[in-house]
Amino acid sequence: MRSPDRCYKTVLRFLLLASLGFTVIYAASRVYEEHTASRDRMATNTPQTSAPFGHERAPESVSGAPAQTGLEVKQAVIASGGGRSSGGAFQIEDTIGQSLVGQSSGGNFSLSDGFGSGGSNQGGSCPTVTGLNPTSGAIGASVTIAGANLSGVTSVKFAVNVTAVIRSISDSQIVVTVPAGAVSGALTISKPGCADVQTSSFTVVPGFTISGMIVYAVAVQAKPVPGVVMTAANNGGAVSTDTSNGEGRYELRGLPAGVYTVTPAKTGGVNGISAFDAARAAQHDAGFPLIGDQRAAADVNGDDAVTSADATLILRQVVGLANTGSAGQWRFAPPNVPYRVDNDILNQNYRARLLGEVTGNWTSAGALAVNSVEASGKGWLRIKGRGFQTGLSLLVEFPDGGQVRFGAEQLREMTAESFTVRLRVGTQGLWVIRVINPDGQSSPFVLKVE
Repeated sequence: MRSPDRCYKTVLRFLLLASLGFTVIYAASRVYEEHTASRDRMATNTPQTSAPFGHERAPESVSGAPAQTGLEVKQAVIASGGGRSSGGAFQIEDTIGQSLVGQSSGGNFSLSDGFGSGGSNQGGSCPTVTGLNPTSGAIGASVTIAGANLSGVTSVKFAVNVTAVIRSISDSQIVVTVPAGAVSGALTISKPGCADVQTSSFTVVPGFTISGMIVYAVAVQAKPVPGVVMTAANNGGAVSTDTSNGEGRYELRGLPAGVYTVTPAKTGGVNGISAFDAARAAQHDAGFPLIGDQRAAADVNGDDAVTSADATLILRQVVGLANTGSAGQWRFAPPNVPYRVDNDILNQNYRARLLGEVTGNWTSAGALAVNSVEASGKGWLRIKGRGFQTGLSLLVEFPDGGQVRFGAEQLREMTAESFTVRLRVGTQGLWVIRVINPDGQSSPFVLKVE
C-alpha cells in the first residue's frame, strides 16, 4: 500500500504537467493569431498602429512612400528620398520572417525577396547613346556605339532580335560585330535595371567581293582558263567559292569583313603535252634555256631545276606511264593570296600552268569561245566558235551604248560551233557580240564596223 506522501507527490506532478501543457497551447495560439493578423494587414495594406523602434509613425520606404506594415529595418537603414543612399548593404525583414536583401552603392540600390523576385533602380547610371560609327556595313564588320554609362551593358541586338558579339566595352563606347542574320534597323542596348536604349538606324549591306581572272601563262598570248575553283577561306573554313567561266573570270561574293586566303585549284582539262615538250625540257639542260613560266612548267619534279630527269617524266606522261613527278597537274602563281577584306577587291588575277606543257599548246577544250562573226545573207549574221550550248542567248552592245538581247528562240541553225541571228549591222563603231551559255559562261567578240 502506497504511503500518503507518495500519493501527494504523484498528484502534484500531474497538476504541474497539466499546467505546463496549457501554457504551451496558449502560447502557440497567440503566435498563430499574431501571424494571421500580420498576414491580413499586409494583404489589405492597413497601416500599423504602432511603429517599430518606438517611432510614433510608420517608417518611410526607400523611395519615400509609406512603407508596408510588417517591415522592419534590421541593418544599415537607408535614407529615404528618391531611392538613393550613401552606400552599404541593407536588409529589410518582415515580421513573419521573409527578408528583402540588397546592396546600395553610388546612389543605386537593388532588392530581392529570397524567392526570385525583386527590382532595382540604377538612378543616373542608365546608358545613353550619342553616336554610331559606321552607320552601314556588311556582316562581320565592326560597329562602335558611343555614349555614356555603357559599362554594365549585357546585350546589344540588331533588328529582328539578332544578338551581336560584344568585342569591347567601356563606360563611353561599345564595339560589336555585325552578326550573321542581321538586317537593317536600330540597335537595341540592354542593361539590367534600365529601360532598353536604341541607336539610330544601321544599314546592313551585302558582303564584299573579290574578283579577277585566270589566264594560261605558258603561251605567247594569254588564254582564259575556265573551270578553276576559287575558294576564299578563313579560320572557320571556306566562306565563298566560285568557278571561273569561259572568259576565265571569277567572283567570290558575299564575304563579310575579315581576313581571307584565296586559293585556286583545277583538275582535268589536260591536253597539249607532247614529246616536243619533253625535248624542249632536255634542250634546257643542253644550253637552250627556258625562262619564266615555261621554265616553271618544265620543272615537273619540283627541284627548282630543269634537267633530263624532268624530260623523262614528261615523256612518261605523254605515253601514259606512271611517273613520280607532277606532269599533267595544275599549278598557279601565286598559289594563294591573303586579303584583308573591308571593301570590294577587283582585278585579282592568277596565272595557270599545266606542268609538263612547256610550249604553250594547251587549249580550253569544250570552253565557250566566239571566233568570228560573218555576214550570212541580207540582214543575217553567222556566229562561229565552239562550246555553244542549247538554250544560249546573245547580247549585242551597240556603238552608241544601247543593247539588245536575243533569246534562244530567235536564233537559227544552232550547232555547237555556229548559229545565225537576224541583225542588221549599220552604225559605224565597235559592236560587242556576247554569247551567254545557260551555265553562265560568256564569250565576247568585238566587231569593228567602218
